[in-house]
Amino acid sequence: MAKDLTITHLLFVDDILLFYDSSRNRIVDIKNALTLFQKVIGMQINALKCTISPLNLSMDESLNVQNLFPSHSYNFNDGLKYLGIHTK
Repeated sequence: MAKDLTITHLLFVDDILLFYDSSRNRIVDIKNALTLFQKVIGMQINALKCTISPLNLSMDESLNVQNLFPSHSYNFNDGLKYLGIHTK
């Protein structure tokens, strides 16, 4: 591992975990990239299976993210649900 390594995303078979800073521009860039992906590939992101887990965001910042990405939102500190299993 490099000393300056920054993980921005992890890809699994049919899962993507994205890590980003909370700047409005960065969030909009991710939304635009996912929208472009959907248009080019023809696949749709299933919002019912998506979750967003904000960490260290204000309530307003969390609401901005939820407005851009309509999906379930969970408090990261409460644990995550992955592969149907609630982790903490």
